[in-house]
Amino acid sequence: MAVVWHIDDDDIQLELVSLILQNVHPQGQIVSFGDAQRALEQMRTHGLPDILVLDLNMPLVNGWDVLQEMARRKVEVPTWILTSSIDPRDRTRANSFLSVKGFLIKPLNAIAATAIFAT
Repeated sequence: MAVVWHIDDDDIQLELVSLILQNVHPQGQIVSFGDAQRALEQMRTHGLPDILVLDLNMPLVNGWDVLQEMARRKVEVPTWILTSSIDPRDRTRANSFLSVKGFLIKPLNAIAATAIFAT
């Protein structure tokens, strides 16, 4: 059973992505975080997920902060960026992190969700 953490500050996205991921992979455990800082604290104290789905643009602690903290700590969790950003510089920057396996534009669909579990 894959444990997937989804980090996004948008409650609607959290619900939508959770439903899609659960539909595509019913055996998976989807854990949603509306606050990236809380997710980082969970990583430090309670272990790591099998897969991370991460928004980039969030207040306070954003997706870049999460990626940088994971790289600094040498944490290797297969990470999928799920963002509304269409800026090619964001894609290039995200792909510079070894843990990033894909860059998806919102909204998530079932085909993209299937790719997440094929990691």
